[in-house]
Amino acid sequence: MKKSLQLSLAVLAVSVLTACGGGNSEDAADKYVGTWKSRCFSYKGSDGNTYYQTRKVSMDKVTGAELSASYSDSKAHSDSACTNLLGAISNSPTGKINIGAEEIFLGAQAHYIVYTNPTTGEARQGYMTTDGTQLHLVVSDVTGQKPGGWGNASPYTKQ
Repeated sequence: MKKSLQLSLAVLAVSVLTACGGGNSEDAADKYVGTWKSRCFSYKGSDGNTYYQTRKVSMDKVTGAELSASYSDSKAHSDSACTNLLGAISNSPTGKINIGAEEIFLGAQAHYIVYTNPTTGEARQGYMTTDGTQLHLVVSDVTGQKPGGWGNASPYTKQ
C-alpha cells in the first residue's frame, strides 16, 4: 500500500510539473538566444552602386515570447564573397521581436514575429525559424505585405 501511494504521488508530481511548464518546457524565445552572423548579401548603396554586407545580430531573451535584437559588426565589401573589406557600416539600434504562434512559412515550421524599431516605433511582421545552427529571418518591407521569401541575409549562422 505504501509503495502504491508513493507511485501515485510521483505520477501526480510529474503531471503537475508538466502542466506548470516544469521539466523539459522551453519558451519560444529560448531557441533564438545567442549571436548569429549573416551570410554575405548584396545591397544598393546611397551612391546607387551594389555592395555586399555581413552583419551580426545578438538576441537576448526579454520574456518567453520577446527578444531584444541588437546588430553589430556590420561590414561593407566590394565583392560577392565578402572578402574585400571596404569598411564598417553603422548598425541599426536595438529592436524588439515579439514571437507569435508557429505556422508553416515557405514549407518550414516558423514563428510569426513582429519586429519593432525602437527609433521610429514602426512595427513590421515577419517570420523566423532555426535548427540550432542556422537562423532564417525575414521582416516585411514598408508595404507591410507578407514576405515572399527569407531575408537576403539568411541564413544566419550561430556564433
